[in-house]
Amino acid sequence: MKYFYSIFCIVLISSVQAQSTRTILLETSESNQVASSAKMLCIKKDLKTEFEEDELAIISYHIDDFVNGGDPLNNQIANGWAQIFSSSFGRGSIDRVSYDGQSILTDYAPEQWIDTIAARTNRTTDATVSLPEVLYDPEYDSVFVRTNIVFTDSVFGKVARDMRFFLFIVADGFTADQVFESPRPCDIYPTIPQIIDTAYTIINNDTVDTTLVEGANDITHNDVPILCPTGIQGTNGVISALIEVDYQFNDIQKFAVPEGQVVGNLRIIAFVANFDGNDPTKNRVINVAQASSFTVYDQDNELDPNHPDNPTNPNSRFNRDNWTNSIADLSSFNYEMRVSPNPVSHLGIIEYSLPNQTNVSVEILDLNGKIVKNIYSQTLGKGPQRAAFATHEIPTGVYHVRVSTREHILHKPLVITK
Repeated sequence: MKYFYSIFCIVLISSVQAQSTRTILLETSESNQVASSAKMLCIKKDLKTEFEEDELAIISYHIDDFVNGGDPLNNQIANGWAQIFSSSFGRGSIDRVSYDGQSILTDYAPEQWIDTIAARTNRTTDATVSLPEVLYDPEYDSVFVRTNIVFTDSVFGKVARDMRFFLFIVADGFTADQVFESPRPCDIYPTIPQIIDTAYTIINNDTVDTTLVEGANDITHNDVPILCPTGIQGTNGVISALIEVDYQFNDIQKFAVPEGQVVGNLRIIAFVANFDGNDPTKNRVINVAQASSFTVYDQDNELDPNHPDNPTNPNSRFNRDNWTNSIADLSSFNYEMRVSPNPVSHLGIIEYSLPNQTNVSVEILDLNGKIVKNIYSQTLGKGPQRAAFATHEIPTGVYHVRVSTREHILHKPLVITK
């Protein structure tokens, strides 16, 4: 039996101002029947090797329900998304940002995706989104998800007045054909396309043309949305238009694992975004949280140590201070800086923390002290911070990462390999 319900509440907590680290949402439009979509599987594969789960979340909408009989992964979630944003195949959206002022979908070269996502990662955001409780009850084959959203800066006057909460459940591991053309877009496809189908053009009940469809059998398709408890347009009316610092929104969703799925293939993606149903370019995502691990619990036993109503559960509503990425986490500070991976070949992430709101410059310097890349210079709030950089414009060699404020300068050796 499929079911879900939602509880959403608002809490005002102690005043701390901070700029939050950002997780990026990549949404792709795909079809297993369209050759232009084949490259998106390659791009996603590359991006997942560069970005961690807390840096990039991906939802892939299979919007084709008609070409060559239709994509078997097409569903109403994909159709609803396409009605709002676009029905173009083989394109992607980064945080629903419109880079041309006309559409949120873009068609970048592979290296441009890394650069653009890294640049977006470095933009400050006004809210944290976390998933403090992602629970699974094997007896009922059901999932409990708690999402926590904290606005760390006033967004009144900064964003569209209609802000909405979204929750998607995506699944990995679907197997389907994929049409592609030579040369193959990447090594997940065979060197030479196979004949996988026959397409017919029919006029007045007479077959007038026959086309052999080339591609590959049994290609794995991931990131497919299979459930959207909030609806494709999000949950409206729960986030006030007059958001100020410290407002906290807490959402609960319960749902059965969809038929034919196993919990190990599922990921939870929660985000808060602006919403404008009339203008798709005004739907920017504010921040995202993603989880792929589930804690087992017994929903009928409130004494279960993982039960959300057990006060001894460190992640329950009784212990908000333990929630990851909440305001409480932003009070920590140390002067350590971490660069990963190091050596780096494509994308690097710099992590550090600030004791107070201040202007920060993050740069890469060569051994002579010359700045070879200025990652950003901006005012950030107290707490953990992150900077991302791509290396394709920097030659192989040994460098230094420098994070500097008016009070402190941090250095870390960096090795770039190609």
